[in-house]
Amino acid sequence: LLEWFAGFPDDAVIRAREGLSHARGLGRPLTLAYALCMSAAVHQCRGETERTRDLAREVVVLSKEHDFPYWIAWGFVLEGWALAASGELHEGESKMQSGLAMYRDTGALLFEPWSLALLADVHLHAGRIEEALESTSRALESSELLHGYFYGAEFHRLKGELMLARNADVRAAENCFLHALKIAREQGARSLELRCAVSLGELRKLQGREDECRELVRGVLDLFDQGLDTADLRRATRLLGRD
Repeated sequence: LLEWFAGFPDDAVIRAREGLSHARGLGRPLTLAYALCMSAAVHQCRGETERTRDLAREVVVLSKEHDFPYWIAWGFVLEGWALAASGELHEGESKMQSGLAMYRDTGALLFEPWSLALLADVHLHAGRIEEALESTSRALESSELLHGYFYGAEFHRLKGELMLARNADVRAAENCFLHALKIAREQGARSLELRCAVSLGELRKLQGREDECRELVRGVLDLFDQGLDTADLRRATRLLGRD
């Protein structure tokens, strides 16, 4: 996961594969559940629905067998995201909501804000803007309990996207993108920085400020030397007209 956040999406897959192989060899169910879920999270970050779904389903089956409620919950969230992103919106959202409820029941906090952000993203792409805004607000509130939260930039980026989607104040949306970009840069979260730059770049393009759009997005995209087939990098290259 750290490899992905730092801007090395292909290295992240290599590490996930190595970790999962090692965990399978150990024969310890809890270690394997951890490795499966973190591997699924890496593929979710890369926007790879099928691999996310398969790994999440495996961790749910394993965790039910050994009564690991924490990993069942997180597995449900990731599987639900993959289903929704593949077009099975109702089943995916239902699974995500179940996973979130189960996660809260464990008393854990770490992945709740991230899960809410994934739910907001699902609602955004379904055109359910008010629900997406509610999930984003809950993610921001939840993350305040976890100072310096690692996914914070994405919450503000999503909020900006949602403001634009419901034709709200463009200036407020722009401020969300700028704040998100600042957080990502301060944290060294290059993959999130790219997402923020693309969101802001798309807004700049709509404003007729195409030179600023290209300069901003190119400046971040050129820092990547891998992961060119991932969803985020493809979106960035399309914006620059490189594909």
